[in-house]
Amino acid sequence: MTLSQIPEILDEELFTSILNLLSQLKVETPKPSRTHLINLLGSKNSTLFIARHPDQNGPIVGMLTFAFYLVPSGICAHIEDVVVDARMRRLGIAGALLNRALAFASQEGIKKVTLTSNSQRIEAIGLYKEFGFKKWDTNLFYKNID
Repeated sequence: MTLSQIPEILDEELFTSILNLLSQLKVETPKPSRTHLINLLGSKNSTLFIARHPDQNGPIVGMLTFAFYLVPSGICAHIEDVVVDARMRRLGIAGALLNRALAFASQEGIKKVTLTSNSQRIEAIGLYKEFGFKKWDTNLFYKNID
C-alpha cells in the first residue's frame, strides 16, 4: 500500500475514485463538482490523503481529509471523510491514513485533532479509540443553510 498527499491536479482517476469512495460513506450530501475538488486540492487549509493498493501504481482504495484553521485560541484541526473501499477493508489502510494525518499534524505543530463518527460505525470507532482518540462529551449543533 502506498500513501500520498494529492497533487494539485484532479485527473479522471482521482475524480472517479473520490466519488466512488464518498458513495460508500452513506452520507446524504450532493456529489462534489470538479470545481469543488480542484478548490479542495488547492486549499492551504485542507489536505487530502489517498491510499493506493498494492503499490503506487495500484488503484486508489482509500482517502482521508485533514482540515485545519486558525482561531484566537490556537489551531483547530479536524479529520473528515475517512473511507476505505469496502473490498479493501481490514488491511490496515484506514490506520495508515490516520498515521499519516497525525504525523502531518505533528509536523505542523498542531496539538489536538478532532473527528466525528456515526455511532453505528462500530469498527471505525474502535479504530479511532486504538489511535488514542477519546469521546468528547459535548453537543454538536448544525444548521442547514438554504
